[in-house]
Amino acid sequence: MSTPLPGIDVVIINLSSTPHHQSMKRPPSPSIAEPIVRRGQSPSSRQADDDAKLPSQPAFFQLPRELRDQIYALLLTNEQYSFTDGNLHFTAHLGANACSYSWSRLPKWMLANKQMQHEVLDYFYREAVCTDVVRCSPTAKVRRSLLRGSGLKRFELGFCLDAKLGSELGASGVAEEMKIYLPDASTKWSVKICQDFFSEAGVDPKTITIRLSPPVFEFRESLFMHEGEPRILCDLQPLTRFGTHIEKVELVINEADIDTTWTGAQAIFHHDVIYSAIQQEVCKTAVQIVSDCNPAVPGYTLRDWLEPELYRDYKHWGTMHHWHLEVCSTPGKKSGEIKYRGMQTFRDSDGDCLHFERRIERENGLVEWDADGWGTKRIHRPKWVVEFANRAFI
Repeated sequence: MSTPLPGIDVVIINLSSTPHHQSMKRPPSPSIAEPIVRRGQSPSSRQADDDAKLPSQPAFFQLPRELRDQIYALLLTNEQYSFTDGNLHFTAHLGANACSYSWSRLPKWMLANKQMQHEVLDYFYREAVCTDVVRCSPTAKVRRSLLRGSGLKRFELGFCLDAKLGSELGASGVAEEMKIYLPDASTKWSVKICQDFFSEAGVDPKTITIRLSPPVFEFRESLFMHEGEPRILCDLQPLTRFGTHIEKVELVINEADIDTTWTGAQAIFHHDVIYSAIQQEVCKTAVQIVSDCNPAVPGYTLRDWLEPELYRDYKHWGTMHHWHLEVCSTPGKKSGEIKYRGMQTFRDSDGDCLHFERRIERENGLVEWDADGWGTKRIHRPKWVVEFANRAFI
């Protein structure tokens, strides 16, 4: 036997008071034991005696349900969970600090009690946010999970609003009108696939968040080189078909990343106009989703805000600001207004990737953004652009 090192205590704990071969023997199950029936004893009194012999409810379940939910939150939050339901693979997370590169299953301690299992699943379905749904191979051998995709009620999806440029030819064969289509066919196809997955799994969310990334491409040719203003055809109707009982919808427009290498301020001007078109369509779509899902109790409240998010490029840390719009079903009430109109912030991917914010609209259509003392970007908007950006959103 080795001698312990100085300063270290060795403690041996014997968890069994009987030899190992005796501890492996299972005691007789009380369910198969013959009941003792006393002469003259009524069935009701026998049932009372049997109930008295049952173990009392664990002390944990004597706590208020709110407190038990807080305990479940401490044990489950900041984790990412992955499970398979049929031929679909779901990824969900609890908490804002869940690692995207790791995943886990629900803990085994929840199986210790039927009531605990029910409460943990109920808490998970209420609080977990599903961020990804993909099709998996039907022949793959996967471990059966207690989780079901139909139980999830909160979803966060993301799509890139790629744009398609087009023009119409006049009688003389010269392009007379420029058109911008948002989104393009590939984005609509991605939305349709996700909706098919929802239908296959029986998913009917109550809360949904949809992140939209503005189009990322270079405007080497001016959109206004032809006579007349371009027609921006932004149609987000496909986003209205994700569920029939949605009570809260949150649509997010991610901060724009603009390459000014070739066109400079002209690229910023084009993105600002397209951003306004997307923002207006987002407001109409969000209100329509909530109204269509709650026709018996019309009404809604909306609010918008800029939410910061840290990012890291090849030189330094920075902060992006994404525009959020939240619309909730509120019976008999219509309230709220848009506070942040237009492209409030953007990143210039040319040179040092400066982040411009603090949008200021001055007279005669002049708009400025500041880059924390590193410089100012300015664009001039014609009258029709100012009127287009300031028209009613809803």
